[in-house]
Amino acid sequence: MNKTEKLQRIILIFLGALASGYFMYSGFSMLMHEDSSDTNATQGVKQLEGDF
Repeated sequence: MNKTEKLQRIILIFLGALASGYFMYSGFSMLMHEDSSDTNATQGVKQLEGDF
C-alpha cells in the first residue's frame, strides 16, 4: 500500500466518522425536540373529545 492509498483510507475513515457523528447528533436532537408534537397531540385529543 503506497502513501496515497493510506491517505485516501484515512480520509474516508474520517469522513465516515464525521457523518455518523452528525447523524447521531441529529437523531438525538430530534428525540429531545419532540415536546412540541406532544402538545399538538393533546390539542387534537381535546378537539376529538369536544366533538363527542
